[in-house]
Amino acid sequence: AGIPSPKIPPQLLSAGTPGGRLESNSARSWAISLTAAILEEWRVREEVEETDIRKEVHEEIDRMTDDEVKGLQEYMATYPNPVVAAIRNAPFDDEPYTEEEQRLVAEAREWLKQNGGKGIPHEEVMRELGLE
Repeated sequence: AGIPSPKIPPQLLSAGTPGGRLESNSARSWAISLTAAILEEWRVREEVEETDIRKEVHEEIDRMTDDEVKGLQEYMATYPNPVVAAIRNAPFDDEPYTEEEQRLVAEAREWLKQNGGKGIPHEEVMRELGLE
């Protein structure tokens, strides 16, 4: 596709740069203005393209039957967000537990068993740490 050709304000194109170099403040200012105009044009084009895509999708949904919309809704509910995808694709932790880690896990499980399987409420921890 390549980079789109932006609409550059004529006053910037006609300003030119002395000798093709950016030696003066006016030449630097011209280059900055030209760059800003190009970036703004690309930003506007991206917004328009995104708006067009959204419009097309909405129109396509409007043409669907209720059953098709329900199916789309069910599919979208399974569509992963970036965090879920990162977790799913994370490598398996294959490092063995140390004896100390195993002991600490056993202690935590025993503590939970003795406390009805419930942890400490967040508010209580905040109070104990003086972070209310």
